[in-house]
Amino acid sequence: MFSCLENYQIFQGLDELFIILGQLWPVNNNVQRTLMASEQ
Repeated sequence: MFSCLENYQIFQGLDELFIILGQLWPVNNNVQRTLMASEQ
């Protein structure tokens, strides 16, 4: 079993991961739109 502190650190790590993914996601969408637009 994880201790409370280990659980907290895991969730904090996931939180940071989601923040990073959230920052990358709009960039990813923009790249896809740009590619679609350039193909037409």
